[in-house]
This record gives sequence, structure tokens and C-alpha cells, in this order.
Amino acid sequence: MTPWLLPMLEVLKKAFGPGKFAYMIEKEQIEIQPIETIRGRSYEDALILVDESQNLNMDEIKAITTRIGENSKLVLMGDPAQSDVKKGEDLLRFCSLVEKAGIEVPVVEFGVNDIVRSDIVASLVKMYIKEKV
Repeated sequence: MTPWLLPMLEVLKKAFGPGKFAYMIEKEQIEIQPIETIRGRSYEDALILVDESQNLNMDEIKAITTRIGENSKLVLMGDPAQSDVKKGEDLLRFCSLVEKAGIEVPVVEFGVNDIVRSDIVASLVKMYIKEKV
């Protein structure tokens, strides 16, 4: 799983520091699990991070969101504009369904002014938006 999770693992290692990160992995305070193996699980007292959520289909979103246990938070991270499949339609649909149902779920949307990767990336994203690419 490491090649697919490397971006998120790098962020966690930077946030916690290499020593604490290694300790948390060793003590299973950080758990890595593929979507295909979550059936039957319930995440209690957990922060559940799901990266690249724009590529999830509705069945996968249902499988993930119905695993939230007591005292847990789920964060679906994804950019529909960077979807490899169906342009992030199911993630957007999920957000719409939650809003329609009156379920209080905060949605944080970032714009081009929030890009922190680099100035060149910000310029490229603005170009893509302008040219509708």
C-alpha cells in the first residue's frame, strides 16, 4: 500500500516528526487499511482520513461512511477537478445528499488562492481553469 499512500504518509511524518510517526505506526495508532477490507469494521475514537476521495464511487463512499463509530471523525479529502473517474461526481453527489438530508457535515472547499504546493502549481491551476481544461 505504501506507493499509494506515500503522499499522506509524508504529510503525517512531517506533522508528527519522524520519531513520533514511527512510534505511532509501531503501536498501531496509525492504521493503514484498503477500502476493500473495511467491511464489518467500526472505527471508535478515531480520526479517519480518506485521501483522493474524488475517485470513490457511491458504493465505496457508503462503505466508508457507515464505519464511523462513536467519538470518531471522518475526513474525505478530494478534488473533483482532479478525478480519474467521472469527474468526482459521486463525492459531489454525497455532499449534496448530506446537505439535502439536513445532516450537519462541514464541507471545506479550497480555491486557487489556497494552493500551497508552489507558485508554479498555482499558476498552472489558474491556467487550467481559465482554459477549461
